[in-house]
Amino acid sequence: MIKEVDEFLEKNYKETMTVEDVISLGITALKKNVEAKLTADNVEVSYVDTKVKKIIALSDKEIAKYLK
Repeated sequence: MIKEVDEFLEKNYKETMTVEDVISLGITALKKNVEAKLTADNVEVSYVDTKVKKIIALSDKEIAKYLK
């Protein structure tokens, strides 16, 4: 599974993508390669905001928006 996710991300990632685009891309990669249903309870999403040098963790509500 990890190989397939990596290949999907390498093929579809673009340097011009926004944080939101990349989060959606990551969720899509998981949906295509994980048999379990993805929910806000079993997915965690975090990213590094380089402007403020902080790790931002999305709430369950924010994650749920990407899972629709």
